[in-house]
Amino acid sequence: MIIFKPKYAKINYEKDMLPQNRREVFFDVLKLQWSKLLLLGVLMYLCYLPMYYSHLLMIIPAIALAGLLRIIRQYAWEENVFFIHDFGQGIKQNAKQSVLLVICFYILYTLTLLFFNMSATISSIAKYLFVFPMAMFLIFLPVFGYMLAVIPIYNNSFFKNMKICVFVYVKTPLKSLFAMTCVLLPFLPSMSTNVYWNLGGTAIAALLSPCLLLGLKLFCYNQFDKFINQTHFPELVGKGVYIKND
Repeated sequence: MIIFKPKYAKINYEKDMLPQNRREVFFDVLKLQWSKLLLLGVLMYLCYLPMYYSHLLMIIPAIALAGLLRIIRQYAWEENVFFIHDFGQGIKQNAKQSVLLVICFYILYTLTLLFFNMSATISSIAKYLFVFPMAMFLIFLPVFGYMLAVIPIYNNSFFKNMKICVFVYVKTPLKSLFAMTCVLLPFLPSMSTNVYWNLGGTAIAALLSPCLLLGLKLFCYNQFDKFINQTHFPELVGKGVYIKND
């Protein structure tokens, strides 16, 4: 009688299929949660619409952003998301800093546009005044991006979180600026003065914002692991990534 010995796979497929770096986490979340990410995008767009009536109502999308930050953090850490609960908890925990961040961003962005428009009507050397706020905007853009990742992680004050972001940005300035610029590119049409470009660009940017924020957070988490977490928060190093124990 011939007895066949069973063959066992040398690979543990269940574990081997888990994301082993944050790039894989990104695509894993897109694959499994694309419908929820799209729903979050629709929600952000609806929250942004009141700003067409008055920019003073930017507090509405700023508060919604606080809830979004927590949900995207959960996805980035490959943790369960209870939509209503996590969104509410995010608002409760992050709203103050989220609103303050949006206000700071809006002020700097408005000053940049103001000086740029003024420069178009001035023929003297003063026309180059817009360069200063433009440079400030570009310099602080990565800091704003890092703040979106920092706020739902560390239980710090706004200014302490800002200090962490500046520290990490200084460590990798070119990489940080490149990453933040890539994330910002889909938002450029929404900044157009053309009504149709503005409306269409805003809708597309809002729908894509959860995916863009997920990618941004995962990039930031890699930087935090290198410069912050290894020393101060080792339990956060590689969180959401399956690490093989060879």
